[in-house]
Amino acid sequence: MRSFLRLSFLCSIVLITGWRVQHLAAQQPAATNAAPQPTQTDRDSGYEVMAKGVVASRIFPIQFKSVPLRMEFRNLIMGKGTSEAVTLPTQALLEVRLGQVNASIRGTKHEYHQGDFWVAEKGDSVILENPGEVTVIRAIYIYKRASGKE
Repeated sequence: MRSFLRLSFLCSIVLITGWRVQHLAAQQPAATNAAPQPTQTDRDSGYEVMAKGVVASRIFPIQFKSVPLRMEFRNLIMGKGTSEAVTLPTQALLEVRLGQVNASIRGTKHEYHQGDFWVAEKGDSVILENPGEVTVIRAIYIYKRASGKE
């Protein structure tokens, strides 16, 4: 029952976010490919449009005191379809938390299912394709210096 409620909650977030993205896209000129600037409502919801087709939760940062390492955790959520390229700011560990995704990295396409992990390098452009209804990906950004810059 709990997993059904969690799935229902995620689906409602994706549907609401999808509606907001569609509404904002309809207001922009057709020549623009940039992701819409988040409104106050978007920022208050805790989600931002990372690229067309992908929304991301707020970053949860962890700074280690014993080593010069910082990690940032966030969830990437997408509905059915293909996203624009998502460029990663640093090395990232990605895990499919819900659903299935086909990820194209450096020209190679891989299929990942719930529970699968993979690593992407700094500067990689990742194109995500979701053949199902909803996919949730946990992204863990790994910064090797305390300042957050590699």
